[in-house]
Amino acid sequence: MTGVELLRQLRTIDPSLPFLMITGRSDVDSVMEAKSSGVTAYIRKPFSSKQLEAKLRIILYKMAA
Repeated sequence: MTGVELLRQLRTIDPSLPFLMITGRSDVDSVMEAKSSGVTAYIRKPFSSKQLEAKLRIILYKMAA
């Protein structure tokens, strides 16, 4: 199962569940597919702790809204 497939299945169960996709893919098609599937945040490997922190802050902000 791919990350996008997992995301789509989770969205059928709970559309509001935060989902941080961690991937090695950053091509435009992959990013757009994740966004259209409802990803909350997207981060490409390898990433720094500061990048991860920024993505987690985005998720927390969206959850509070």
